Amino acid sequence: MIDSLLNARIAMMGIGTVATALAVQFVLRPAILDSFRQRIFAIRRDAFLFVANGVIRRDDPEYIATQAYLNRLLRYAERLMFLRLVAGMVVIEMHADRMKEFPFSIPKSPDAEVSQLLHRIRQRATERVFWHVIETSPLAWLALAIFLPVGIAKKVKRSDGVKRSLVNTMGRLVPQELVERDVTIMAASEEACLSPAA
Repeated sequence: MIDSLLNARIAMMGIGTVATALAVQFVLRPAILDSFRQRIFAIRRDAFLFVANGVIRRDDPEYIATQAYLNRLLRYAERLMFLRLVAGMVVIEMHADRMKEFPFSIPKSPDAEVSQLLHRIRQRATERVFWHVIETSPLAWLALAIFLPVGIAKKVKRSDGVKRSLVNTMGRLVPQELVERDVTIMAASEEACLSPAA
């Protein structure tokens, strides 16, 4: 009798574990990806509105690079993972000299105010990347559990708030420029695979 109850409980735990894993994989993860993409679409719309209102020229090199960055975030949203960011950070540091050249660097607009607006747009998108990684990666949870108490204590004292403190702490771990370059590398590697052999 006890064995059959134990077996039933083990079976129910197994079924519950499988059901939870399926729900996370096929319901929760797609919902988080859709939410991330919607937020990037909203940021991209703000950039379009600056162009529509004549604040930014359509042919501005920094605007073109910013649009490419936002479009790549939308396209590669499911590939944005904590381990990829950390590995990208290591690779980019190893090849720091080469990564300062085009296409890995964002060109600057001739207008300083426009450059500041576009930088803020990219910064908002990168903050969404950090929040997305925090939401989806248990390894990011572990890293933040180690670094977060000190980071939050410093930031909350300056009244930044807990959510902003999370993003700022993640931003110190993985700087914005490295995220921009990693997304550019993802696109370049896929384009190289899709181009016909010479």
